[in-house]
Amino acid sequence: MHNHDISHDITIATQIARGMAAFYITNVSRQHGGLYSCYYYSNLFRSNHSEQVKLMIIDQMLGKPNISFSSVDQITLGSNFTIRCQSPHEDVEFYFQNANTQVMHQTTANHFIIGRADPRHGGNYQCSYTRHSEPFISSEPSNSLLLLLTDPSLPRPSLSLSSVVVSVGETVSLQCQAKTGPTQPASPSLQSRTTIKALPVVTALRRIFFVISEPSTPVEFLVIDRRLHTPTISIVTSQLIAPGAQVNITCTTNGGPANFYLHKAGDPVPKQLMKAHNHVGIFSIGNISREDEGNYSCSYACLDRLLLVSQPSNFLELLISGPHTPNLGISEPPDYTLINIIRFAIGSLILFLLTYVIIRDQQLQRKHGLKVR
Repeated sequence: MHNHDISHDITIATQIARGMAAFYITNVSRQHGGLYSCYYYSNLFRSNHSEQVKLMIIDQMLGKPNISFSSVDQITLGSNFTIRCQSPHEDVEFYFQNANTQVMHQTTANHFIIGRADPRHGGNYQCSYTRHSEPFISSEPSNSLLLLLTDPSLPRPSLSLSSVVVSVGETVSLQCQAKTGPTQPASPSLQSRTTIKALPVVTALRRIFFVISEPSTPVEFLVIDRRLHTPTISIVTSQLIAPGAQVNITCTTNGGPANFYLHKAGDPVPKQLMKAHNHVGIFSIGNISREDEGNYSCSYACLDRLLLVSQPSNFLELLISGPHTPNLGISEPPDYTLINIIRFAIGSLILFLLTYVIIRDQQLQRKHGLKVR
C-alpha cells in the first residue's frame, strides 16, 4: 500500500485471502492522514495503482462544528434546500455526509445545496472541516441533523388524546391514525409528566423512512397545577330565561389576568375559552336549549403559564324546564287546567251512571206494579 503524501511505500502487515489483502495501521498518528492506493504484483508483473482513498485523522482539539438547515419550515419533495456548517475557524474546507447513503461532499463553502429533493436525500446529516494547513486533519463530526421530506400527496393523519385535562403524574395516551398503508411514527415517543405544547404529529411510510406526510392538526392538553387557587362559578342572573335567550356564567379567581375555561360534565373538551384582563371570566351561552342542560365547572390558567390550569370549580347545575322554556333552578308552577278537566269529566260520568241506574230501577218497579214509596 502506498501513501501518496508521504511519497513512499509504507511497510504494513497484510493478510491475504482469496485475492484480498487487509492492511492494518497501528498507533495512528497525524502523519498517517493522506491519500492511499494499493496494487498487487507477482514475480512477472505489477498492477497499476487502485483508485485513491482519503484517510482523515480526527483531532479532538479542533472545535466541533454546528450543522443546520437554511429553512426551519418543512422541506417537501422536489424543493431546493441548503445545509449549513458553521466552524469556529476560518480558511477551512467542509465535508457534508449523509449517513443513509454514506456519500461525502467536499466544498470550500460553508453550505451545501440540494436541488429537487427526492427520497434519497432524506436521512441523518453531519458535517466536519479541515484547515488548509493540514488538509487531512479533521474536526469531530457535528451532531446529527435529521432531514425528513414531506410528501403533500400523503393524507394527513389524525391525532387524538385520551384526556384533555390531566393531573401531574398521570398517564396520557396520544393516538395517531393514518389514512394510508402501514406506517410508523416519525416523531419521538411522548413520555412527559409535565407540559406538552400544541403538538403536530406526522407519519412515515415504512419502506421510505425519511418521507413523511404533512403534520396533523395540532392538539393541546392542559396539566392541573394544584398550587393554583380553585375558582368559583356562578350565574350572573337567576331570573327565568325565555326560550332562545342568553345565559351568562361567571368564573372568579383571586389571581390576575388569566385564560378561563368552561367545562361541561361528560364532555372531555373544554366548552369555551376566554381571555380576561382581570380575575373574572364571563361565559355566554346564547339561544339556550335543552342540549345545554347539565353540570358546569370552570378553571383558569395564568397568562405566564398558559398550559398549567387550576383545579375545576364546584359544579353548577343548569336545568331546562318545559318543552322549550329554559329554567335555572326555578320550578315553573304546575298547570292544573288539564287535571281539573279530567276530574270534571270523571264526576259527570259517575253522575250520569247513577241517574241511569235510578231511572232504570223506577221503570222496573212500574212494570211489576210495585208502588214506589
